[in-house]
Amino acid sequence: MNAAADRARPRIAIFFATSGHSGEDRTIAALADYHDRWVALGAMRVRITATSAVRDASNAGQFRDAVVATTGVAPEVLSGDQE
Repeated sequence: MNAAADRARPRIAIFFATSGHSGEDRTIAALADYHDRWVALGAMRVRITATSAVRDASNAGQFRDAVVATTGVAPEVLSGDQE
């Protein structure tokens, strides 16, 4: 695994700039991939964080529900100070 590439991959801003799928759809797809990886590696704890893109989104609740449905983990929405 390439840690630097993996960290950059789910950034919502990058996904909004691409054609085809919404940033939300592509982020959920990336999280599904990460889910498969952490299950395969036997991770005992996983933390998913979200930033202002989710904090300010009108559909933040729907996005949270999609993350939970995909990964079984509720995202922690960071405050501006925590970012």
